[in-house]
Amino acid sequence: MNLHLIADDPSLELQVQTINNIAVQDIPKDAWKTVHSWVKDLQNSAIRHFDNRKCAFFIDCNPSFSSYTEQALLAADRLIVPCTADGSSARAISNVGQLVYGHGVHSNYEESSFSYKTTKEFSMTLPRMHLVAMNRSTTYRKKPAKAFNKMYENIRDRVRKQKNSLPDSFAGTNSEVFIDMPDAHTVAIVSSYQGKPIRNLRVGKYDLDGTITQVNQPSRNKYQQAIQKLVGLL
Repeated sequence: MNLHLIADDPSLELQVQTINNIAVQDIPKDAWKTVHSWVKDLQNSAIRHFDNRKCAFFIDCNPSFSSYTEQALLAADRLIVPCTADGSSARAISNVGQLVYGHGVHSNYEESSFSYKTTKEFSMTLPRMHLVAMNRSTTYRKKPAKAFNKMYENIRDRVRKQKNSLPDSFAGTNSEVFIDMPDAHTVAIVSSYQGKPIRNLRVGKYDLDGTITQVNQPSRNKYQQAIQKLVGLL
């Protein structure tokens, strides 16, 4: 087995204020950098544990821009940003540009921004945006439905504007930044409940705590193909 999970602390939200207080101390001078390198330190410890073998880390972040999200960002090389077809996701794309890369930050707030502290004050490296996954996309004739596509076009426009303004915030020159991920519906629920990857999920009926549900071949195949495409773009 070459996959290992590192669980977070269930009381992490309670620790945020303490993390922030440590990060803003005047002594030592690099307290902010030290605190924001904790996840990176954890990665290095894991690599040493596996005798310095090559490791790939996938860090799952919640959608809030807290201090531990900042730590995760500074431990990452690339970002995969999932979106859904709603205004909140469209706004979130703009927030990623502003909060992570300083895109459009007013000059009054620039020196206190995350991007300024990271790149200008402490010479740390920001991750680059790699993929924007259009998640839970409902399709019609193998294309996103009109309503979904309309909202996703808003998201695409925001990403393109950031790419034009800050090309260095994107990984490589590959124009394929976007990927449509179909809504997995029952397939995802059964996969999670059974603890099985979708490729090992057989077609048929499943008992979910007394409720019988059906996994169909077309749905399973469609989502598995989307996952394979996503993996191929990593």
